[in-house]
Amino acid sequence: MQAQHRRAGGDQGCADNAIIAGVTHYCSVAAIAAVDTYHKFGFPAWYGRSAADITYRNKYPEVHRVNGTMINQNDVAAKFMTGLKYRRWVIIHDTTDYGKGTTSTSPST
Repeated sequence: MQAQHRRAGGDQGCADNAIIAGVTHYCSVAAIAAVDTYHKFGFPAWYGRSAADITYRNKYPEVHRVNGTMINQNDVAAKFMTGLKYRRWVIIHDTTDYGKGTTSTSPST
């Protein structure tokens, strides 16, 4: 996929009023690519364990970093979603050990 298509997809997701926030990116490379898009749209996003410099260098008020394990990250995400009364949601992950682990450690509701 070409870079402009990836950016367009990020813009569409952030501009969709049905999507109110994201618990996103463990991978620092993905976080670097997305952080300016989140800021441009004022889209609240939480990173898990990505490089601290991504968050602190930019000083974007809508981007937050949570340093925890997959289990901690998934518990926070599940509590956030159920607190908003959602009963179903999707987890989009890659095929790395982390991506597979994110799915296998996510709480079921």
